[in-house]
Amino acid sequence: MGNLVFRQLKALFLASWKESMAYRFDMLVSIFVSPIFFGVQYIVWGSVFGNTTGMIAGYTFSSMMQYFALSFLTAFIIWDETAWAIAERVKSGDYMLQLLKPISANRWYFFSKLGNRALATLVEFVPVLFIFWFLFGIPLFSDVTRLPWYGASIALSFVLLYQVQFLMGMVSFFVVKADGLRRIVVWTLPFFSGQYFPLALLPVWIGNLFAVTPFPWIVFSAISVYLGGMTLGSLHLVPMEILGVQLAYCAALGVFNWAVYDLALKRYSGVGA
Repeated sequence: MGNLVFRQLKALFLASWKESMAYRFDMLVSIFVSPIFFGVQYIVWGSVFGNTTGMIAGYTFSSMMQYFALSFLTAFIIWDETAWAIAERVKSGDYMLQLLKPISANRWYFFSKLGNRALATLVEFVPVLFIFWFLFGIPLFSDVTRLPWYGASIALSFVLLYQVQFLMGMVSFFVVKADGLRRIVVWTLPFFSGQYFPLALLPVWIGNLFAVTPFPWIVFSAISVYLGGMTLGSLHLVPMEILGVQLAYCAALGVFNWAVYDLALKRYSGVGA
């Protein structure tokens, strides 16, 4: 039984990889777009740091640039559109076909994402990493002792973002017009997760509000793990503590999603079928 499940998941991973190859040009665009956006950040923050004593919210210019470079690289690995995929199937009525598959929906979407992001690591992550190294001189991953921590945090961020996306997809089972809510979450998530700027720059009371949501534990936490620690509101955490919080959120959302999915299937009526 276990061997059968493994073969099914392996086939799903490879199928997702091959399907993503058809859209590899969309991924290649990142090689050109990401350095341009990073270059803007480099110029803006260079000017900001040029008018200060050298540190802002605990960041030097070098560590700030590492932060933004890592935010791009982290996003390449964990990017997710599970909510959209589920919503489209529910809206069209095709989700009934999902229920006929020998693999659970949760596993199906997770391993589809895994295959897609594995390809993205080669097509987006690696080339852009070299651009950051050689074009901008950003000392990324120079401290190899931090790489295992960063890798563990990225893995948890990958799962956590998937859990959030899966939960947003479940909204489609309960609300006929769920696109508005889904778009609000998807569009604001990079802001709340720290992809656009370090959340340590926020006022303490806002940081404390963010800390109780799962969003800072997706991007900001992974980058903070590599940089050596995390400051958010009144929280000051070391890498091991950050990983613990990420793991707790992954477990909690996993259980919650299981319960919500069970309710969603009971309500499902094949909208659009």
